[in-house]
Amino acid sequence: MAPAEAQWHALKEVSSVRNLPNDVELGVGEARVRITALSARVVRLRFAAQGTFPADFSFAVLPNAFPAPPEVDVKQSAETVSFDTGAIQVRVVRSPFRVVFLNALGDIIEQNLPGYPPSYNGSAFRGWKSMPGDEHYFALGDKTGPLDHLNLAFSNWNTDQFGWQESTDPL
Repeated sequence: MAPAEAQWHALKEVSSVRNLPNDVELGVGEARVRITALSARVVRLRFAAQGTFPADFSFAVLPNAFPAPPEVDVKQSAETVSFDTGAIQVRVVRSPFRVVFLNALGDIIEQNLPGYPPSYNGSAFRGWKSMPGDEHYFALGDKTGPLDHLNLAFSNWNTDQFGWQESTDPL
């Protein structure tokens, strides 16, 4: 393992589960993962690498934008923890840690790439996602380059980049 890679810590195994009114909080080593249903179709996933979540704040979402969170159904087995809003199911594979989002029919919407668990290094976080072979990604917000981002990799880092060009990343 390269020295730079040695600083990264993978989320390995769910060690505890705590049910909250419209949340479930998972202990994954010293880290915490919280899944919150904001509405039946909007689920928020938060990671706290050191085990403590910062104050719940967003520049992008107005306070009380989701005034009535739905009832959620949390089920546990030896292999998984599932969090169901009726419209979306979040399935957490306990070991190795992995998150899978499914629609109401049970079709996979999005999932962590098996064998590549989410990892953190201080406050930095990274994750790998599985992608169907016929999938394409168009527009990633403040990302330059061709319209179709298939087979490209990007860093998400907020900065003001003067004089950017099509190949500039991060912008």
